[in-house]
Amino acid sequence: MCDGASWLDFICEAGGGSGGGGLSCWGRDEYGAIGNGSGSSANVEEPEVIGGISGWDYIEGGYAHTCGISGGKLYCWGSDSNEQIGDGPGGTNVHVPIQIGSSTGWSAVSLSYNHTCGIDGGKLYCWGEDDDGEIGNGSGSSATVAAPEQVGTNSTWSAVAVGRHHTCGIDGGKLYCWGKNTDGQVGNNGGSGDVTSPVQIGSSAGWTVITAGNDHTCGIDSGKLYCWGQDDDSQVGNGSGTADVKTPQQITTDSTWTAVSGGFSHTCGIDAGKLYCWGEGGEGQLGNGYTGSRSSPEQIGVDATWTSVVAGGDHTCGMNAGRLYCWGEDTYGEIGNGSGSTGDVTTPYQVGSDGAWSLVGAGGYHTCAVSSSGGGGGCGTLGSCSTDGELDYDSASSAFKYCDGSDWIKVDGGLLGGGGSESFTTTFLSEEQGPTAGTSLDGASGLAIEGHYAFVVNSARSSLAVLDIANPADPVFVAEERGPSPGTSLAGVQGIAIEGNYAYLANYNRDSLAVIDISNPADPVFVAEERGPSAGTSLDGARALALSGNYAFVAVSNRDSIAVIDISNPADPVFVAEERGPSAGTSLEDPRSIVIVGNYAYVANRGRDSLSVLDISNPSDPVFVAEERGPTPGTSLNGAYYVAVSGGYAFVVCDIRGSLAVIDISDPSDPVFVTEEQGPIPGTSLSGALFVAVSGNYAFVSSYNQNTVAVIDISDPTSPEFVAEEQGPSPGTSLEYPRDIVVVGGYAYVANYYRDSLAVIQLGIPGPAGLSCDFSGVIDYLESQNKLAYCDGSLWHLMAGSVPVDTEPDGFVFVDVSDSTVNTLITSAAVTITGINVGTSVSVSGDGSPQISINGGAWVTSGTINDGESLAVRLTSSSSGSTSFSATVNVGGVTDSWSVTTEAGCPGGGFSYGGYCWYYGAKGKKCTQTCSSYGLSCNLSGVVAYGSAGNDAACTEIVEGAQGVSGLSFNTSDRGGKSGCAFRDGQVSRRTSQTTTCEGYGSDTYRACACD
Repeated sequence: MCDGASWLDFICEAGGGSGGGGLSCWGRDEYGAIGNGSGSSANVEEPEVIGGISGWDYIEGGYAHTCGISGGKLYCWGSDSNEQIGDGPGGTNVHVPIQIGSSTGWSAVSLSYNHTCGIDGGKLYCWGEDDDGEIGNGSGSSATVAAPEQVGTNSTWSAVAVGRHHTCGIDGGKLYCWGKNTDGQVGNNGGSGDVTSPVQIGSSAGWTVITAGNDHTCGIDSGKLYCWGQDDDSQVGNGSGTADVKTPQQITTDSTWTAVSGGFSHTCGIDAGKLYCWGEGGEGQLGNGYTGSRSSPEQIGVDATWTSVVAGGDHTCGMNAGRLYCWGEDTYGEIGNGSGSTGDVTTPYQVGSDGAWSLVGAGGYHTCAVSSSGGGGGCGTLGSCSTDGELDYDSASSAFKYCDGSDWIKVDGGLLGGGGSESFTTTFLSEEQGPTAGTSLDGASGLAIEGHYAFVVNSARSSLAVLDIANPADPVFVAEERGPSPGTSLAGVQGIAIEGNYAYLANYNRDSLAVIDISNPADPVFVAEERGPSAGTSLDGARALALSGNYAFVAVSNRDSIAVIDISNPADPVFVAEERGPSAGTSLEDPRSIVIVGNYAYVANRGRDSLSVLDISNPSDPVFVAEERGPTPGTSLNGAYYVAVSGGYAFVVCDIRGSLAVIDISDPSDPVFVTEEQGPIPGTSLSGALFVAVSGNYAFVSSYNQNTVAVIDISDPTSPEFVAEEQGPSPGTSLEYPRDIVVVGGYAYVANYYRDSLAVIQLGIPGPAGLSCDFSGVIDYLESQNKLAYCDGSLWHLMAGSVPVDTEPDGFVFVDVSDSTVNTLITSAAVTITGINVGTSVSVSGDGSPQISINGGAWVTSGTINDGESLAVRLTSSSSGSTSFSATVNVGGVTDSWSVTTEAGCPGGGFSYGGYCWYYGAKGKKCTQTCSSYGLSCNLSGVVAYGSAGNDAACTEIVEGAQGVSGLSFNTSDRGGKSGCAFRDGQVSRRTSQTTTCEGYGSDTYRACACD
């Protein structure tokens, strides 16, 4: 979380000041890879605009050099130790972008340690180091190639990827690779010798994407993902992580992969818009919040809107909905968050607030990216306001401003009000007790979340239950597994960990590790168990476990040990070692939990009141390294029960002490007690604290004595602060004896031992509509509360201060209506109201009884309208021809007048004669009624003319000029010998009476009415 000053620098630098295609770089600049011309070795910890060239179309980072393409021209800069820049002999580092050659036909470029390849006019060129044949010219000598040298003669290359000492490319949909092949990275199933010229891999012509890591390769063929090469860190992703893979091996069965990128020893890809990473994760480069490896693709977050991903050395960057995120190693500032060497970043971190990034390239220890908008008009200068939700800094007013889509609005109270978010919010959302309450989840103890399923181990039931949590508000019990001998196979199960398609269970009463196949969550299957060389002793009191690579590390409570079990073959787990510390029975007395970070395991020992550290770099020989018991041994960590690790700190909950202890583990060989938090009432608030889950800046602690989940702010680990607690709707019952707790996607899932349930607690506030909170740093507008909301990586929080109320809309215009029918209800075309950020009053006044309709709703004279809603108006037109009625619509003080003008002549289709409008009157209907229906008055005559049979003159006189009037025509031949003048409506013959009043009529009278 940043203060105002650092956000100022962050937004200005990331936002640019360059126009479309503006380039920014950050990270290690020892060899000039940043391109800012400084020539210093200082790290650049925030995005720095690289001026001089605009319109970048391609950017790529190598180990310590960078290349990009602008307008078809190729530029490179950085380390030139092996002529990888391509500007000819010299080997001098280059600190600013320089053009390579004079061609304007470059379309792609790829970099690694010491060589570079690119495509110019469909022709492939490579240059730099050639120790292992990576240039592809058939030589493979140790000589360097100082300038681009064409590979072969074809001009149909579409893609190229450069690894540490090998290269691959796509020509006409066919895949070719060459260079060093010691780990199978070429993919031709050949020996370990160098391949000095391109060799086709397989026979397919459907390859579209290719990437190369250090010594492994991945590509996409017809939407299917394949990887091969070195796999000692599981970077191939086939679930094994052992032997090298010599030929392309399909990863998953999906055929919707669109992108893949390889780093030093990890890989990330996009499948149907979802981001997945696998391989080495020691620096957080997988983005899953942890620092362990993954042997198969693991989804990062829940979004399905990722468009690109690039794997650097040990860091990764990607773009999601135009926003740029980076994560992983941050030793040299390669994440771009301004923190530099303060620690690795284990989840995606948004770089800047701009939502218009278009390209990103990640090098060994640096990053470059291109913004299509350049952010604003420069550092501290606001650009045009066109994107609703954009946030920027205005140096002219020394204030942060928020764009509502048209206007920049000052944000009151600063971004974070100088103190972060407002009070933390928790809401008990739901629970599930299974089909038989009190039995199905009897003794719910442990919990793991995978996808949209919760896997709950139930100690008293001796079972694994599966719950569908796709809708957290309504979790559903799906299935259970109790093993081949229910009540025995999983007796007293307490711990669970999941890797791939298998769940591994620690069974306290069975003294075993059980393996359950969960590939089909609706039908989990007991596969195997391991009880160690001495059944009943080796794993006596197996209570908890953690997984790393091909091994399960089990905390064995009664044995006072950590057991190591090889799970490379889940169907046949094998006990391989144990560690009991320097004083067996004491050093690891009653271990209750274990967590693994890198090569170290951290163990909470309830009997010893300690945190122990074990070196597990050699799983077959784990070594006790150190312990921490706090300033007062036996008291400081009294009842150490569970440990979680985040950002160089171990957070240990102690049920007897009633505390959350913080221990600095930046040096695993010397852990140091830092502080503790006991809540507002020490000894009570956290009494019986059993489990802790860390998410973002918060630790969530379950307490069995209080029957609560407490929330502790650990944004400053040296000063944790108790901020909230949740008891549920029935305190003492809803969360009765809560144990394990897992936090995923803004929800805490809690296993309740005595309640026999899984409870779901919503954390933070409901975020902006349609925007999940997966990535730290996202800021958006929360319309429901007229505030900005901040995402800490999992939870939304309200920011201090509020966005000023903007009730003055943009201008709006209703289109006037002319030649309308008289005395008729006329409705306008709808307009959309914009430029407001809260509900704004709207009203209408004027002629013809006007009304308004808001967003298609009921017709009213006043109401409230929101930004983006539609507004229509209606009124009744004048009863006179050529007459205008108008209505004035007022929205937040902005008005528009809408006019409706009636057509000329007699209203309603009557015809004019002798100064009157003439109409046909219905049988038995008075002329007063006929005339008034058109808003007119009846003339005294009430008839067309006087006369008798045969007297055509009078009728002819009246009819003169009246022929063709719609709906009325007069014709003396239709009078049928009756007295008076006849007329007809359509083809029906009628007659008039000689009555001279407007009121009189007969039963068979059809009247012609003169109205004025």
